[in-house]
Parts: sequence; structure tokens; C-alpha cells
Amino acid sequence: MLYEVRVLDAEGKIKNVISSEELTRMFWKKFEKDEATRSFVDLGGSKIPSAIKRVLDIEFFEFRDTE
Repeated sequence: MLYEVRVLDAEGKIKNVISSEELTRMFWKKFEKDEATRSFVDLGGSKIPSAIKRVLDIEFFEFRDTE
């Protein structure tokens, strides 16, 4: 349930009133748009630039025994 929203100007006077029905329509329209564009396919994620990776590898180097 969404409640009516009153938008005020800088002086505190009511500039606009958005009804609960209009808010509901706006919410579901945005929700449907977001759901339509959602993808469950991994696009590879963000890559760390090689210069930063080298610095991090040196900084957090741990000796690991291979045996």
C-alpha cells in the first residue's frame, strides 16, 4: 500500500500531489520494465586492470608450499 505524496517547493508550499493510485501505477510500470531487462547470464563481471592486479599480488603475496 502506497500513500499519497505531497511535493513541496522551496518555500514549503504544496507544488504537486501524487495519488496512491498513480504511485502504484508508476511502481508497477518501473517494476515490469526492470524485470524485462533483467538477465541471469553472467557477462564476465568487472576486470581488474593489470597494473593494479600486479600491485595487489605483490602486496598480498602468500608463500604456498606446492608439496
